[in-house]
Amino acid sequence: MQYLSNGADAHMLGPGFHRMASPMPTIAGLFSLVLGATVIFGWVTHNTFLIQISPSFAPMQVNTAFGFILSGAGLLVLALGWPRWASAIGVALTLMATITLAQYLTGLSFGIDQLFFETPPMAKVSHPGRMAPNTAVS
Repeated sequence: MQYLSNGADAHMLGPGFHRMASPMPTIAGLFSLVLGATVIFGWVTHNTFLIQISPSFAPMQVNTAFGFILSGAGLLVLALGWPRWASAIGVALTLMATITLAQYLTGLSFGIDQLFFETPPMAKVSHPGRMAPNTAVS
């Protein structure tokens, strides 16, 4: 008998459910991981096309890209059947988002915004390196 990660019997959900559902976390995880890695590569190489789809849009911050990488990795390890690793990654993501929101609410900077890369002056953002609050909430 096959069980889903939540303990439900996969056979109760209809024939072929497990085969159809299995690749989705992997595909989404790979997409998220590659997107985040591409943006970080853009920051390393100073390629504005990779970090900003349009000059009128704000660039994706490194912390946001790192969040995409962690999200993708979490989905991939969950698809591989490693729920404890997925939980640890989820805790790291939650911590990063909570610290970011705390910075917005308090007006303080805890030093995580430009921990990996210094935001160049061409990025016209209110808090250099900091992901947007709506991103942190999601």
